[in-house]
Order: sequence, then structure tokens, then C-alpha cells
Amino acid sequence: MKHIGIIAVLLLVVFAGAVQAEDSKIGLDLGLEYDSFYAFRGGPNFTDRVASGVILPSLGYAAGDFYFLVVGEVAPSILGVNTMKDDGSYGDDASAQEKAWTGIDFGATWSKALANDAVKVGAEVWFLLYPGSKDQLGFDASYFTGTVSVQLASLPLAPKISFTQAFKPDDNNGSRNKMEDRYISLSFGDSIELVKDSSSLDLGVNVGFWMDNTDKKDLSALSDVIGSAKYSVSVASGVTLWSSFNMGYVPQSDWALGAKGGDFRFWLKFGINYSL
Repeated sequence: MKHIGIIAVLLLVVFAGAVQAEDSKIGLDLGLEYDSFYAFRGGPNFTDRVASGVILPSLGYAAGDFYFLVVGEVAPSILGVNTMKDDGSYGDDASAQEKAWTGIDFGATWSKALANDAVKVGAEVWFLLYPGSKDQLGFDASYFTGTVSVQLASLPLAPKISFTQAFKPDDNNGSRNKMEDRYISLSFGDSIELVKDSSSLDLGVNVGFWMDNTDKKDLSALSDVIGSAKYSVSVASGVTLWSSFNMGYVPQSDWALGAKGGDFRFWLKFGINYSL
């Protein structure tokens, strides 16, 4: 397929540049990811073109307990790639939702291990910028999030609980509550080293509970259950290739974001990371 070929070329370009820059470490992390389905809490982020994937380039920098990250959210159709519409046909033009939710995210995270690494606490803030949303949706969809988390790393499957609060500056004339969007997640996972210092398999499950007040309607329910299996392999100094299989279940129709609740979804992710 045409879009898979373009993603492959982009990955090869990043890989080639990474190998050439192997001797000039500057403390940055570069990443490029392609998701076959753009999931947001189990449902489609592009609600008028559900089958569309997303390209996620990223740039990160670690400084002690802090990590700073910039991530792009790019619908393939924005780049002129043929993507499948909901009716099964293909078209080059980006849909309104794809234009609205193509943006760039700025994040800062902090994490700390306590009690001999038995407990890990974390916090993060994000600003998600969507410059095309005003023209497509009639309001600026950009928003901020703040998250705090606690993980019991010494227990089996390392359970982790997180709480996220969103702040939406543009309330769209009262239909978009500024401070009512909250999300609680409980996750479990395990990492299996397949080949020492070379490859690994990460298994994870996340259960989400989403609360929001949208269009003057209070919503509060179990929103998503997502399982994943991620295989990573080191192919050169600082270069990692990875892929993952994901499946999501949205039990409540309110949170299905345009699809019926109770649907299962399956999608793949592919990526390359390089530490400069």
C-alpha cells in the first residue's frame, strides 16, 4: 500500500541519519512512529475517518529526573497520502477531523524512585496544540493536561494508578467545560528480556475511567480497556526498532467517540528510536 511505503522510506531516512551520527552524541532522543489506527482512550481520534492512521515524530531530552518531549500528530492524508475512508473507499483529501486534530504536543515529565525502587512516583504536564481546529470545528481545541501517578514497582505486574486533569481554555460557548475532563487509569505490565541487551517483549493492560461534562451532559463511566504486546530490538548503537500489537475495548457508547460501545478494535504500531 502506498502509505506503508512512504512510512518505510521515512524510517530508512531516520535510520541512515542515526548511523551516520553515531559518534556525535548530544543527549537527545529522536523517534518516528506510525499507528495503523489513531486511538484516543480506545476510540478513534479522527471520528470522520476512523480507519486513518497517524504519524508521530518526536524529539525528547532527559535532564536528571525530568524529561522534555515534543511530539507531532500528523494524519497521513495531510501529507497527501491515500487513506481509507469509513465507506471503504480511498481519498487523498484530509477530512475535517484529520485537519482539526493534526497538531503538536509539548510535554514535561518527572519521575522518582523511592524505597529502594519499590515505589515510583511521577508527574507530567502537556500542552496539546491544534492550530487547524478553529477553522474546522469552530473553536480552538488546544488544551492542557496534568497527570500524577504512583507505581508499586516491586509487586508482580508493577501496578500503576494515574490521575489526569485537563484544562480547555476555549469552552466553545459553554458546550465544552474547561475543568470537568478527568481520567483515571490503572495499568499492569511486565517486560521480558528475550536476548540480553538486545531484544525485549513488553506486555501491558490499561483500564481507564473517564469523567467529563460535554454539551451540558455529565458523563462518567469505564471508558476503555487496552492490551498491548511490544517487541523491541537494538539494531545499532543507540538505534532501536520496535512494533506492537494492540487491542482495545470501549464498553460505553458515550465514550465510543462516534462508534458503538462494546466494539473491539485492533491496531498495529511501528517505530524507530535513536539516542544521539
